Formats: sequence, C-alpha cells, structure tokens
Amino acid sequence: MAVLLHRWGVFAVRRCRTVLTVWLLVVTAIAALGVAFAGSFDSRSDIPGSAAQSALERMDHHFGSSVRQSAEIVFEAPEGSSFKDLGNAAALKRTLSAAATVPGVTSVSDPMRGRTVTPDARTAVAQVEFSVSKDEDVPADDLNALKDTAAGSRAAGIEVLFGGDAYKESSPPVGPMEGVGVLVALAVLVITFGSMLSAGMPLLTALIAVVASMTGLMGLSSVLSVSDKAPTLAIMLGLAVGIDYALFIVSRHRSELAQGRSVKDAAARATATAGSAVAFAGLTVIIALAGLTVAGVPVLTSMGLSAAAAVAVAVVMSLGLLPALLALAGERLRPKPGSRAEARMRDAADPMGKPSMGARWVAGAVRRPWRVVITVTLALAALALPATRLQLALSDDGSEPASAAVRQTYDKIGDAFGPGANGPLMVLVTNAPSGTLKTTGQEVAQDLAGVQGIARVSPVDYSGDGAAARVQVIPDTGPRDPATAELVTVLRDRVALLAARNGADIAVTGQTAVSPASAMITVSPANATALPAVAVARAVALLILRIGLRSLRRMADTADDIASGARDERLPVHGAHTETDRLAVAVNNAFDAQARAETQIRDFAADASHELRTPLATISGWLDLYNQGGLSAPADLDRALERVDGEVGRMRLLVEELSLLARLDAGRPLNSRPVDLRRPASAVVQDAQVVAPDRVIDLNAPVPASVHGDQPRLQQVLNNLLGNAIQHTPSGTTIGVTVEPTATHVRIRVTDHGPGIPAGDLARVFDRFWRADAGRGRAHGGSGLGLAIVQAIVRAHHGTVHVSSAPGTGTTVTVTLPTQGGRDEPPTPPTTDRPDAP
Repeated sequence: MAVLLHRWGVFAVRRCRTVLTVWLLVVTAIAALGVAFAGSFDSRSDIPGSAAQSALERMDHHFGSSVRQSAEIVFEAPEGSSFKDLGNAAALKRTLSAAATVPGVTSVSDPMRGRTVTPDARTAVAQVEFSVSKDEDVPADDLNALKDTAAGSRAAGIEVLFGGDAYKESSPPVGPMEGVGVLVALAVLVITFGSMLSAGMPLLTALIAVVASMTGLMGLSSVLSVSDKAPTLAIMLGLAVGIDYALFIVSRHRSELAQGRSVKDAAARATATAGSAVAFAGLTVIIALAGLTVAGVPVLTSMGLSAAAAVAVAVVMSLGLLPALLALAGERLRPKPGSRAEARMRDAADPMGKPSMGARWVAGAVRRPWRVVITVTLALAALALPATRLQLALSDDGSEPASAAVRQTYDKIGDAFGPGANGPLMVLVTNAPSGTLKTTGQEVAQDLAGVQGIARVSPVDYSGDGAAARVQVIPDTGPRDPATAELVTVLRDRVALLAARNGADIAVTGQTAVSPASAMITVSPANATALPAVAVARAVALLILRIGLRSLRRMADTADDIASGARDERLPVHGAHTETDRLAVAVNNAFDAQARAETQIRDFAADASHELRTPLATISGWLDLYNQGGLSAPADLDRALERVDGEVGRMRLLVEELSLLARLDAGRPLNSRPVDLRRPASAVVQDAQVVAPDRVIDLNAPVPASVHGDQPRLQQVLNNLLGNAIQHTPSGTTIGVTVEPTATHVRIRVTDHGPGIPAGDLARVFDRFWRADAGRGRAHGGSGLGLAIVQAIVRAHHGTVHVSSAPGTGTTVTVTLPTQGGRDEPPTPPTTDRPDAP
C-alpha cells in the first residue's frame, strides 16, 4: 500500500496539472449527471421483520392503502360555538365542496361522516387526497388553490389550518449552520497552521468530496431508494472525515518540508505515510457504516451505505487530488524560518526538542497507564450519562419547526382530540376461525376499553373481503411519549392472550407501533441473523487493522529471532517510504553498528593482547635468566635492565595509545578552541628535522588556517603523519607538509616521495595494529596504531582523512577539517574510510 501510494504521490506531483484537470472533469461530470437525473429521496421509515410492520402490511392488504399524497384541513369554530350551528356547518360544507374542485384533488372526506369531530363539535378534521403519488410533490399551485378555498370559512370566523404530508416542506441537507461549522473549522485550521493556504486545502478537498458524493446520491435516488435522512448523515461524515484525512496529509507534508526536503519528496512521503493511515482508517469507517445494513432496516441501510460512500469519496479525494494541490502550492507551504509552525515541527522531529502537548500526554499515559485508563473511562461514562435518557422514535410532524404549517396542524389536532390522536394504534385481527371474526373483533374492542392509558377505542371496522377486522386505539399520550411505547407493550401482552383464547392472529400495529421505541424490541427471529453479520463486520474490520499492522508484527518476530541468537537476521524493509520502513532501517543500522562494534572489540582485544605479549615475554625471559644466575656479571645485569626498561616504555606507550583510542571511540568531548594550524605544523616540522636531519621537510603554510579543535590532538595528527612518512622513506627523501584553508574547510597534506604503498595494502592503512612493512619487527616498527589514531582524532573533529599512493610514486595523506569543527555537534560514529585509489 505505502509503496503504491508513494509512486502515486511522485506521479501526482510530476503531473500535477494533468491530475488536477482529470479530477475536476470527473467531479464536474458526476455533479452534472447527478443534477440532470436527480430523483426524489424516500421518506418512508419501515422496519421490516418487526411484528408491527408485518401486521401493518397485512392490514394494507385487507383494507387497502393509499399510495397518493394527502393533506389535512383542520377547522376550529369560534369560541362559544360549534359546527352544530347551521352557519358554521354551512361554511364548512362550502369549503369542502370547493376543495373537491381543486385541480389534482381526487377526494375530500366529510368530518361528520368520518367521525373526525371532537365531542364538543368545535374542531373538525377533513382528509384531502391528491392524484399525485406519495413519492412526488404536489404542485405548489394546487396547494395554494386548496388554501384559497378556506376564504369563506375564515369570513365566518372559523380558523382553518392546512397540513399533512402534502404541505411538508422539504429542507435542504445543507443550511446556514453547516456554513458556520465550515467557517469555524477554517478558523481553527488557520490558528493551527498559521497559514491560510495550508488551512484551506483540507477544506477545499473536503468540500469537493461532499459535492461529488451529494450529487451522486441525487442521481442514484432516481434508480434506488435513498432515505431522505441519508444526505444529512453523508454530508456530516463526509465533511468531517474529509477535513480530518486531508489534514493528516497536509500536516505531514509541511513537516517534511520543515526538515528540508523538496516539494516532490515531501508530498510523496506524506502520501505514502499519512496516506496509508488515511486509507486504513477510512476503510475501517466504511466497514463500520456498511455494517448498518445487517439490521435489515431500509432507513439504516440507506443511511449507512450513503455515509460509507461519502467517506470513500473523501478518502479518494485526500489520496488522489490532494498531492496534486500540494505540488501546485509548492514552496508556499514550507514553514517560514523562525515561525511558530517551523519551530513546532522542528521540535516534533527532534527527540531533544520541546515536546508538544500531545507528546507530553502520551508520555504521561505511558508512565501511568492505569491511572489514565480509569480517568478516561470515568470521564467518558460521565459524558455518556445523558444517553440513558435517550428516547427513540421516528420523526413526524411534531418534529418540524413551530412555524411550519404541518406542525401547527399537528399541535391543533393534539390539543383538540388529545395527544394520542396524532399517533393512533391499530389492533388487527386476522385468520380467525370460520364465523368467529365478528365476535373476536368485538371482544378485542371490549377488552381494550378498560386498559389504562387508552383515551378511546373506535368501533370495530371489518375489511371488504371479510377476512380481517381492526380496532383503532387512541392513547392518552403522544406518539413520542415513553408512556405510549409502554402502552404498546401492554397491548401486545393482552392481545396475545386473546389470540390464544380465540385461535386468531391478533397484532398491534400502526406507525406509532412501528417506531424504534416500540418495534425494535419485537424484531422477528428471522433478523437474528444480524448478530452473526455484526460479528462478520467486526472480523473484517479487525482483519483490516491486522493487515495495516502486519509490518510491525513481522518486525517483532524478527526482533525475537535476533534476541534468540540469530544475529544475522534483519528486519524486513520494503523501500523507505513508510514510518515502519524507516524504523526498520534505523533498527537494522543499529544492529549492524552493534555487530561492527562487537567485531572491532574482539579484534582490538586480540591485537592488544598480541602486542602486549611480546614485551611481557621479553621481560619474563630476562627475569628467568636472572633467577637462574645467568646475569651475575654487572655488565650483563645492566644490559638486562636496559632491555626491560625499553620494553616497559613500549608497553606504557601502547597502553596510552589504546586509552586514547578508547576515549575517542566513546565520543568523549574534546577540549576545543580556535586553533591556527600553522603553529602546530611549524612545531612538528621543527621537531622532525631535529630527529631526522637526513630528511628534507618543506612546510607550506603561508596564510592563517583556523579551525575549532583540540590543539594537542591536532598536533598529534601532524606528528603521527610526519613520523610515519619518515619511518617509511629512505634517507634523503623530500617530505612536504601543506596547510591550505578554504571558505569552509582546512586541508592538511603530507606528501613523501618514498617507495609508496602497494594497492593490496592501501585499504588497510587505517587498521589497528597493521604495519605496511611486514619485515619490520615490533621492537623497531612502532605499535601499528599511528594512522588509526589519526583517523580517530580527525573523525572526532568531524573531518575526513584519505590516502592516495602507488608503488614508486610516493604517498599523500590528506586531512580535511571543517573550519568550525562542529563545536555544537557530537562526534560522528566511527566508520571505515576507504582510501582513495591512485
């Protein structure tokens, strides 16, 4: 995944304008097709599989169900009068007659015949049916014409309200509050990044993703059933994850830029690293949202799949479009030197920098995990307490704003007929034994009349096919009141006893009984398969996470193998594009460095013991000879003591050189100060001319050559190089010493015109205890540590040393030192320099 994303990031940066053009064309095409073929969203809230929903479908089968749009007209007579008065009754009748003539109206009910009049006859409700399907909107002209028919009734002092589904206003899923939310998000991002451009990119990609997903839903609604509640959830999640995921990538891109990487490299790395996290996080969210389909509720299925599609589009936009936008922004996204953002990102990348608040929180959580777990759990529990009083219900006209016509009609009916009139329950009787349907229906009506919580029970209504009966029950409480849900449970228990006694199927149904508060607890056993489906969804999400963490698991297994003794094993690396790959490279380098150090220590100990064995054997031999009386003559004893003293001096020098190498290898700080290399070079040359008067030594140091370093150690470098040249050249050889400063470095060259070094030996000149002249014994050839000490001292000053030589042409040793010597930097770890070939 990371490798593919890195390749895509490189391509998107290289072809940023092409990628941007293609994405804009794709989004434009989706938007155009979605708007051109836009359908209507589905407002149904069915819960298939519930007992109430099944009974509702059976009731529609026996009694019929309207598939047309409908409206309600509520008439309220003036205070102190009723529709028993002839004037009010006549005005009501004229309005109903005029309503029946409105274009598109197919039928108008008579409140008097339909018994939709309050007992005091002051309020009446008429039902109006249109020829338009429920999935379509009634033309506004027809709705206005229907309202105009109330002019006569209003003139008579009657209050007339129009409501119902036909007058329900469809609100867009995006409103002013969403715009305010986007502005707040922009302000937070600007404060976080300190840059309007950096803050705008996550918002831009998120908004493009929301436009693409929403227009796509509009187009799909013409061929698929998409709930009218799905767009709201899709916009909410699409905008949230779109900003969040793009923020990951932009933040990582700026962090890479702050570390000095190019725009191309930074964008590719951000896409590979943060993009991998975005891909796996988005896939997990998509699986979780798609898991809503296992409930078998069409509304939840539509909402889950729509939101999952919005999240998928947001992920694709973050990974596909954003790298091209980062490339177009170029250097403008790089944090300015000295800015707060640059300092924050530098500190985040530097282990010794000031930790961020998030880093401090993580460090505290690691130090005291149980305390954090308990504290966070208690805090989440406190925040979740309001959920214990959460009431579930399907939205109805009572959920609309108080200013809406449908809400006013809803409230008026509730005030006049009681709250339960807006959510009546139906008790359906079917499959009764032959000849018992009528008596069973009457028994149900009589039994329910005495139930507490019921305002009234209507007379039994029989279907035209004679196979079903129903009784309407008006609760004392509204459809969203918890008492109504409890009443549904009580009624189910009572009708179950009646069904068992009469041998019929009796069920409680109606839209109120189908609501989540009542119906979800009575889902049929067929929906028990949802539990395994939920388990499958969780297993898939877990599998996705395990795939994402697979590289870490391989690293842990390899680390275990190494700890068990497989020292040659190394962590797997697939490029260096992801955090895990970079971590694996760092760990492998640490293992390699440890292996090299162990090898060096073993070789060092073996060579040191070998070097010390010769003087110790010499001293031991003279002591044995003395003990055996072989040094009785004073001259022999003096010669023996002279030899022992010489071997002790050699041992002392060897131990001092080994101690110096150990200190340099350990990275001990140097006593650094400004040094003009002309002075130690001149002193070393003068000493060498005294020691080797048969050599011609030329010093070329005409101008100051200052470095920041340890003068005694730098003088030791010159002394070892010049001594090595004298040791390996015949008498009369010319040796040149040059000190040459540049703008950033100082170069020291020691050149001789001796026999040179064979090509096979050139690679070993810096090895410890190695001697170029195999014929020279340890008693006359030094310890073999001279050039090794030179290399260690030069590296401690952050410099380099190279040797170029060939048989018969002489040898040149070049030391390069930085002018400042890295005074604020730790010494570089030892590595093996390969001398330059001639």
